Amino acid sequence: MSTVRRLSIASLSTLALALLTGCGDPVSLDPQLAASKKFDEALSKARKVLAEVAVADPAANRTSADALRSAARSMTSPPGATQGQQAALALSSAQLLREAARLDTVAIEQLQSKQRSAADQIVSALQGARSLKQLQGAMPSGDDEQSQTLQKAIDDASALATEAESQAQTARGEADAKQAIATEQGHKATDLEGQAAKKRAAASAARTSAEAQSLTQEAAALSTQAIDARQAAATAEIVVLNLSPEADRMQKRAEALRAKVARLQADREALEAVTASRTKANSSLSDASRSAMQRASAAADALEKVSAELKALLTESAESLESAANSVQRGGPGAKLSAASIHLAQAMLHERWAGGASMEAYAFDAMATASGDSKWSKLAATAREDRTAAMAKALTALEAADSDLSGDTSSASTSLRTRVAEARKALEGPKSDTPAEAAPADAGSAAPAGDGGEKPAEAPAADGGDEPADAPAADTPAQPAAEPTPEPAPGR
Repeated sequence: MSTVRRLSIASLSTLALALLTGCGDPVSLDPQLAASKKFDEALSKARKVLAEVAVADPAANRTSADALRSAARSMTSPPGATQGQQAALALSSAQLLREAARLDTVAIEQLQSKQRSAADQIVSALQGARSLKQLQGAMPSGDDEQSQTLQKAIDDASALATEAESQAQTARGEADAKQAIATEQGHKATDLEGQAAKKRAAASAARTSAEAQSLTQEAAALSTQAIDARQAAATAEIVVLNLSPEADRMQKRAEALRAKVARLQADREALEAVTASRTKANSSLSDASRSAMQRASAAADALEKVSAELKALLTESAESLESAANSVQRGGPGAKLSAASIHLAQAMLHERWAGGASMEAYAFDAMATASGDSKWSKLAATAREDRTAAMAKALTALEAADSDLSGDTSSASTSLRTRVAEARKALEGPKSDTPAEAAPADAGSAAPAGDGGEKPAEAPAADGGDEPADAPAADTPAQPAAEPTPEPAPGR
């Protein structure tokens, strides 16, 4: 997060330079100085907030996000401010709100991790209860047949454990590669910053204003390149932060499956020794099934609670991005790319919202079917409504991004337009909360739905494949898309 913080401070410094270079008209010097002073005060507050940004600690994370929003609200144009100063203040406010949304994403990911875990537990426990009931009502007619059933379960669990170990190794390899990129880009940014500092020093010592202006422009170009490098490093670090927990999760899953293999083997040996104790076994199966249902109910309660917390945070983050989009519109024609990037971030946030809602709907539906409690049906219906609304908002945000990029043929616009098209393609894919085929017993993970949403990989019915939960693509950060460096606002 330190890299992201330096990136944000550099972006704000670029905007400050744009403001100060627009104060050359003697007629409007006094109001411009007043606006410049207000901007400096707001920028100082923003720097202080950014320097104290906290990510890992949830309480400090929310405090930092609130402080950024407060700093953004303070960036209002005073009377007499020029058009360029107003634009710079608006762009700075949008930058702070965007940074607040980035902090929100960290907190959202923490909550969504709990959301995935609770949904996995619901489906896994329900599947366990169903399997136990099936065993209870249909004890094998012979010991050999039952032994074969257990052996198949052992083989299946072993295969799943091997697959999980492979996925963990792959995730670790990808994380190492991204860490190398982050380090390389960080070194590159440091070198560019050093070059920019030398240019600025040379500009200070220049004998003519033309020479000083030329050196200042070169320094600004080098600073922009440094910002891009910092952003690339930050993006790579975000991927590392996403992949490392995924690798750990898959490794723990493999260990749990190995433990399950050991338990199944012990069960098979016990079955071979005690074939006459079916009544007692049925009683034990009934208790285990009831216990599994209790675990599923507890997990469903936990999912309901985290869902409410997550919805509140998603709403707050969406409002910040909406305010940022409104602010950046006042930044003038040069802010079109920033506006498009913010709209793309809105689309990604709502897509994340839709994915979590899809997973909730699936888990609550499974709970409703198993328990017969209408409470879970209502929660599932609400989750589906949230998913539909989030998908619609994501598509609307993409439409706005397309509108922002209309007529712009620059390379940055082309790249951003490609990302918007890819996001639209993902959003407009097959839309279904109910899987065509459910995952196998004891999968215990959540797989991404075909339309960009998420659903638990295990259904309490049929068997199918097993995939890792919400695994991020190697080059795709989970946080909102990084926006291009804002162009300097007009000076007058």
